[in-house]
Amino acid sequence: MAQDTTNTKMLSGGKFVLFNTMNEIEFYANHPVLLHQVPFTNFGFAQLSYNNTRGLFKKTQEPESTTQLAFSSFGIRDVKRLRVSGGFTYEKEWQFGARLAHRYNINDPSPYYLFAQKPGNWDKVNYILSGDITTDLKNNKVIIGAGADYIARQNYRSTDPRPQINVFSFKPRVFLDIN
Repeated sequence: MAQDTTNTKMLSGGKFVLFNTMNEIEFYANHPVLLHQVPFTNFGFAQLSYNNTRGLFKKTQEPESTTQLAFSSFGIRDVKRLRVSGGFTYEKEWQFGARLAHRYNINDPSPYYLFAQKPGNWDKVNYILSGDITTDLKNNKVIIGAGADYIARQNYRSTDPRPQINVFSFKPRVFLDIN
């Protein structure tokens, strides 16, 4: 993901909070034990992106063109003494004219091929769902929480051979912070 260096203003409880980058929000999303130190509450954001890549300068097994569509959202909310955060990401990718490379990502290492098989189209779908709940005990001296990530990836090719790759993972977590 490219780094966004623009300033973003977010409205929280009648106050504007200024962020230098979206990386600051992503930092709190990836470190839920720090959610109680976030200077704002009850906010959310959503992002929609589209990308189309094509060109003649490519590796033999790269697709002729790639189209990507993504939607993501993230939010933080206070519910009594609990701080709840969560996010959802949907990514769809179409690869047109990709040779069979026997790997998930075209940039992953692979063995040497004497030939590249018949080109075909790949459809890739990613779903990422995450959520965390934290609460503080003793005025932010002890923070406990729990959360989970669910990731589902579905990839398939429309030309023979027709592999179908399905990957699912569930990652629960618990955390404790003592100051």
